[in-house]
Amino acid sequence: MTWIVDKKLSGRNINHCLNTMRVAVHYAIDREELNRDPFRNIKPADDTPKEKGILTFVERTKLINATPTDPRSKLAVLLGLLCGMRRGEVRGLQ
Repeated sequence: MTWIVDKKLSGRNINHCLNTMRVAVHYAIDREELNRDPFRNIKPADDTPKEKGILTFVERTKLINATPTDPRSKLAVLLGLLCGMRRGEVRGLQ
């Protein structure tokens, strides 16, 4: 935990690292390769998520009027704006 904090990571990234390590430890405990959880007394780091906000009318208009060279980019922007898709959903489109 001290090493992670010294890396100046955000609380969200610290918790993500801890949860990743916990999965492996719990797997080892289930297989009886470990007899106790070394993470049991480690509390999650403070995490203050940022407000992502909603685009204003002006911002949406600028995105709609933008003319990217790739028509797929334009389609992704329009689908995201007009269908209320999140960034991850738009990125996942194929």
